[in-house]
Amino acid sequence: MASVEDLLLDQEELKKLLVSATRPAVQELLKKELRRVDREASSRAQQSKAADASPKAAAAGPPSTTKLSNYGWDQSEKFLKVYVSLEGVQKAPSENVSVEFKERSFSLLVRDFEGKTYSMSVIELLHPIDPAKSSWKVKTDSVLVMCRKTKEETWKFLTSLEKKTLDREKPKMEEDVDPSEGLMKILKQMYDDGDDDMKRTISKAWVESREKQTQGV
Repeated sequence: MASVEDLLLDQEELKKLLVSATRPAVQELLKKELRRVDREASSRAQQSKAADASPKAAAAGPPSTTKLSNYGWDQSEKFLKVYVSLEGVQKAPSENVSVEFKERSFSLLVRDFEGKTYSMSVIELLHPIDPAKSSWKVKTDSVLVMCRKTKEETWKFLTSLEKKTLDREKPKMEEDVDPSEGLMKILKQMYDDGDDDMKRTISKAWVESREKQTQGV
């Protein structure tokens, strides 16, 4: 297959031959061949441009994905409501915003918004939800995700992970221990694990408590 450069050289040669040809039949054959070479050279040039452009498009790739982390949540008897903040999201085409619901999770996706794709996933919800009855709404600077509860109960946490984390961090009273002794152990644990502000607060509380005991208060 001839390259674009070869075809251009053929064009120049055919033009020279056409100038020197004297027989009408030969001139017609040269003109016909010249037109064919012109078409093929033009086609090859366009293919070459397209090939040069495709690596740039491939290098650009799809829009980058940004994880959303700014959100708050509320609830009613029937719904768990998660408000996901994204400035200007109301300007995005409605078909570019979607939420996938599962029994214990949901995933929000905002595609190709201002050159980026935004996403947020919440997994291990505290209780099951009904995906078929869940929905979402695009509001000013936020997306409202409405998860339909399977039971009309109050959720104390959004996810099981939040509950486990708080339970793990919460100091526990030991059984069969004098209440005042148990309280001192809890305060000591909080003091040992706490930052400087926490330690100053607990130290102040101890001093004030002892002063009250000394004064018989």
